[in-house]
This record gives sequence, structure tokens and C-alpha cells, in this order.
Amino acid sequence: LSLGAMYASGTSIPKDEAKAVEWYQRAAAQGNTLAQFNLGYMYAYGKGIPKDETKAVEWYQKSAAQGYAPAQFGLGVMYDDFKYKPENWNKAAEWYQKAAAQGYADAQRNLGVMYAYGKGVPKDETKAVEWYQKAANQGNADAQFDLGVMYANGRGVPKDDVRAYVWINLAAVSNVPDAVYSRDRMELRLTIEQKNEAQKLSTEFFEKFHKK
Repeated sequence: LSLGAMYASGTSIPKDEAKAVEWYQRAAAQGNTLAQFNLGYMYAYGKGIPKDETKAVEWYQKSAAQGYAPAQFGLGVMYDDFKYKPENWNKAAEWYQKAAAQGYADAQRNLGVMYAYGKGVPKDETKAVEWYQKAANQGNADAQFDLGVMYANGRGVPKDDVRAYVWINLAAVSNVPDAVYSRDRMELRLTIEQKNEAQKLSTEFFEKFHKK
């Protein structure tokens, strides 16, 4: 496993993703959770081996079954996008749920998306906000943007232009696409008092999520 990781990253030895795959396969065959996940990732994105979504799912499944949250998230992503079949979305939501329950921020954000749009679960904007909030509180920039949009439109939460601006501003600092444009539009909706409040909260939130 360690040697595979060294080949994959080019640490101390020349980068060679094909050799990384070979070593991951050896460790994965012995039941190593991380190696199974890494091998699934290599198959999913065609790194060092031809892309094969079916094999990616197989290896993610082995790792996810051992409770490894990144693999559960990866499996969720595969089912979310796998051949773009909506009938797989319930499986995606199920695996996102498992990883989210372990506190995995990316899974929490994606589960929020599933609830926001009714993908694989009944549409529930209140639950979407809950999951966005959990991920946003961990510094997930995409979730911070999503949460800001929910506040801006009063979806799943009472409309609040100040909090909408603050969360979208955080996402803008992290270069989330469309966040700068959305933040600037939100600013036009704020009164002087709201701008002062938003500036104060933005400073507090920035210090929380962007500590040096």
C-alpha cells in the first residue's frame, strides 16, 4: 500500500500510476481497506489503468463494506453519476448517508443536494439545509454556497439576506464558481444596517474557517 502511494504521488521515486495500481492490487487482494479504496479510485478515473466504472464500484464496495467513509462517498458518487441513470440515485443517497453519518463533509453536502432536488430521496428542503449546514460548518465551500442560496431564497429555512450574503461570501473566498457574482448581487439587496451586520458576521466566519 505505502509503495503504491509513493508511485501514485511520485514521492521519493518517479511517479508511475501503473506501478501504483499493481501495488494497490496486491494490498487490496489481502483485504486492505485503503488499498481497495485507492484501487477503486484508479479505476474510476482511469489512472494507471483503463477506466472501468464497474470495477471501480466493485472495489469501492469492498472498502465501503468495511465502513471506510471516503469509499462510501466514492460509491455514492459512482451511483450518482453511473451512466447517468436516475434509478441508481437511491443507492447514491444510501451511501452518502452512511458517509455523512460518520461526519464526512463532502457526503453531507451531496446528501443535501439529493434532498434539495429529490434525487433518490423524497424532496425535503429542510433536510437539505440541515445537511448543507453540517458540511458548511466543517468548511466545505460548496455547501457554504448552497446554504447561502437557500437562505437567499427562503428554501428550507426562513429567508435571511444577511446570512445568505455571509455564507455566499465565504464560498466566494474559496473561489466557488458563481459565488462572487451571487455575493455581489446579494449585497445590492442589503440595507446599511444589514451590511454592517453582514460585515461583522463575515469577519467572525472568516476567522473560523480560514485560520492560518
